[in-house]
Amino acid sequence: MAIPPIILKKGVGKYNIKSISSSQISTLGHFMLNGRISFSKRIPAFYFFILMLILSPQTVASPDELLPYAELSGTELGQKLILIEAIIKQDPKLALAQLTQLKSSNKWQHKPIFNAKYYIIKFHIHRALSSPTDANIVIKEMAAYAINNKLNWLTLEAKYYQANIILMQNGNNIAILNIIETALPLAIKINFSHLVGRFYNLRAISLQNSGNNEAALIDYHQAIDILSHYPNESWLIKIYSNISIVYLELEDLSKGLEFNQLAFDIYEKEAKDDAELKTSLLIMKAVFFKRLHADKKAITTLYLAKESAEKSGSINLILNVKNNLSGMLLKNKKVNDAKEIAQECIELSIEHNIISSLYYCRSNLGQIEMELGNYPAAIELLSQAKEGFKQQNSIKAMIEQQRSLSHVYERSGDFYNALKLHKEYYQSNIELMFNERTSEILKLQESYEAKLKEKQITLLSTKNDLQTVKIKQKELNNRLLALASSIVFVLLIFFIRRYILVNKQKMVLEKSNTKLFNTSLIDPLTKIANRRALNEHIKKFDNEDYKTEIHHCITIIDIDHFKQVNDTYGHSVGDEVIVIIVDRLKTQIRQNDMLARWGGEEFILLIENPENTDGYLIINRIIKTISSTPVKTSVGNLHITISAGATSVSADKVNSDLWPKLLHSIDIALYKAKESGRNQVQMTSL
Repeated sequence: MAIPPIILKKGVGKYNIKSISSSQISTLGHFMLNGRISFSKRIPAFYFFILMLILSPQTVASPDELLPYAELSGTELGQKLILIEAIIKQDPKLALAQLTQLKSSNKWQHKPIFNAKYYIIKFHIHRALSSPTDANIVIKEMAAYAINNKLNWLTLEAKYYQANIILMQNGNNIAILNIIETALPLAIKINFSHLVGRFYNLRAISLQNSGNNEAALIDYHQAIDILSHYPNESWLIKIYSNISIVYLELEDLSKGLEFNQLAFDIYEKEAKDDAELKTSLLIMKAVFFKRLHADKKAITTLYLAKESAEKSGSINLILNVKNNLSGMLLKNKKVNDAKEIAQECIELSIEHNIISSLYYCRSNLGQIEMELGNYPAAIELLSQAKEGFKQQNSIKAMIEQQRSLSHVYERSGDFYNALKLHKEYYQSNIELMFNERTSEILKLQESYEAKLKEKQITLLSTKNDLQTVKIKQKELNNRLLALASSIVFVLLIFFIRRYILVNKQKMVLEKSNTKLFNTSLIDPLTKIANRRALNEHIKKFDNEDYKTEIHHCITIIDIDHFKQVNDTYGHSVGDEVIVIIVDRLKTQIRQNDMLARWGGEEFILLIENPENTDGYLIINRIIKTISSTPVKTSVGNLHITISAGATSVSADKVNSDLWPKLLHSIDIALYKAKESGRNQVQMTSL
């Protein structure tokens, strides 16, 4: 079951004021202060003024970021609003009373900054009181006020909170994304950076709930880049926790744990006393315990989270904990305890009209009723959850309900409906996986693995440094030419030395750039070509001179049951298996063939086949070679097999335009091989 991510909140933070100073003048001042150039003794004052004209300082840039709340803390009324905002978590009813009293007093000033803050504080109060209907009314009032007073920035704020309400109430991801796609470009246009960062985070949450984890990661990193400038608002803790959920869903537990621990470290370092934040982190910790099969630790952690959630008063968090706790208790055969908590979860969701949590609670109770043998009740609950997730566009959650329903019908003896639901689940799951793979192919340049991404960032930084060095070299050349006729020998020597130093730096950076580019084409674990290298290789087929009549056998290879190896023996043993399998594959191919790591346990093999030998025989021989000998690892011998999808095509049918379609067809064949029992190859044709 997917865990609803943390929703980040608005607050008043630090704002950066940009400024630019003249590096040339500061360098000149350095030489003057250290006595390395004495204008009074060696160079006439006239030359100093010439030099000042050439090295004219840049103007100081004025801040252009929109900061609507920047002056709030500098006013008496603003300080009162900030104090009221600070007590929302401890006593939301008291905060509402104080806000109402302040708004009706003669101290109130009807200025946009104060009215905007009033609406935002009132929204968070009703949210803390678990009153989404009242919170929605407040945002509608804010939107009307913004439109009537032609305040574009406040209209966009209202859009942000409107999307938050949808996420809280029914989780309609399509509606949320539609709002953000309209509002985000406008926020960027007016340079409202704080709101832009919040929109990126909210869009990432919605994309994640829709199953688009790759796009979600991109938006989370965008949010980090912007919101890291506001350290007092706990942005990094919340976003890192959300990112850990993404890697959990991608089954990359090592990275998920890394980000989860990073969020905990920041939380403890800053000595936060935030019950909501603590609850969210405890929930994630429990989920990782669950995935590591430490069920007792997971249940203990969830009870701690339950206590923290009740202290915070947040209904959303209380429901989140109850939902996870009932699932863990069911897994550990504590069915009655699980049922009691699941029923509480449903009642609380209905009472506070929080539809998104209601579907998860019904799904859990449906699983519990199935274990108790109450099949009609289980079918009704799971069907309601399935339809709810479908309306929310939560595709993965909906597919899981199809599988659960097929199990209920099977246990109840209704094999016709069981088979029908199982086929629906299988078809929906295959379609979802194909959509994700198609999306991955179309966005190769945006979805490199983490290590490759780090290398690309370093490569880009080196390129930028190289460009800067070239610009500096050109500037120095021009200045040297201008000063050659009027500046004394000492300054001439200085610039010549600078010129030589820049050239040396340029040569070093160019060598570094070449080395980094070559390294970025190699998979760091297996030392074979990576996805980018394969992509560059395929581009060669676009050249007419490269096309021949030689046939190629193109194959996608996947290690069978690899997830089970990781879960049982750990990722280090999984890495050993990958390396050994790659070594064996290399012994089965020739120098002109290409083997590349496609990602995780998947590889792509391009074999030149001039005799047009049956591709099935070639790949089947490789598969039998792999399965015939156990893989020797640090935990002993493991029997490892591989499955493959393959096709034979002539070189004139291979190019970068047809490559995604070709891979899609081979991928379908791979899945047929998996479904047919693994340890085999399935062929396909275009």
